[in-house]
Amino acid sequence: MSTTTIILLIAGYSGYFIAVWKSSANRNHKLYSKTGFCSDIKKLNLLHITGLLFLGLPLVYINKQTAIFINYAPAMDIKKIFVLLVLVVLTAFIGLKTAIKVSRKLSVSNSPENEKSRWVYLPIRVLFLFIYEFFFRGVLLAVSMYYLNIEWAILLNVILYTLFHFFSEKEEIFFCPLFGGVLCLLTIWFHSVLPALILHTTLSVSHEGYILKKINGSFKHYLS
Repeated sequence: MSTTTIILLIAGYSGYFIAVWKSSANRNHKLYSKTGFCSDIKKLNLLHITGLLFLGLPLVYINKQTAIFINYAPAMDIKKIFVLLVLVVLTAFIGLKTAIKVSRKLSVSNSPENEKSRWVYLPIRVLFLFIYEFFFRGVLLAVSMYYLNIEWAILLNVILYTLFHFFSEKEEIFFCPLFGGVLCLLTIWFHSVLPALILHTTLSVSHEGYILKKINGSFKHYLS
């Protein structure tokens, strides 16, 4: 295993963690929190672009050991396809249900007012999640499995993944170990990061997509 890959993983993780930490001070690290919507959605978009750069660092240097979940096509069969479809539907349901619950509590008068930034948020978010999953379930998990057994590699992955959400609400922090563990298991089972990409994107689009739709509709009504 190349030392360069380890250095890039540490640098990428540390750099983006610091960026999230600094953004959390001004409530710009998430689309919303219990106190309301992010204060500046432009800065949230910029944070995701920063994440693309930092978490994309390990992808600059890929070798056979670090690409075991990236270069190979998913190991598919009927059973795996069925399980993945069930998980996609369940993930979409959870994302949508929690979004409906959250949207009832958030005030539209406190929503981000820049319409262009709102519309580009989700595409940037989805692109960010692709690099995010390549980092965590692609390269980091593969590197961890090179040095550790599977159980410890998954545990390390879940811990580092949950730490990224340290500045989020406690419900999200409690959800992270379960979701992160499932994504790791799917990646190993399918021999590919693709299922993790699908599930994480499904959760984000169903949850944040619904909230953005409510914001765009309600904000126009609020201004009229």
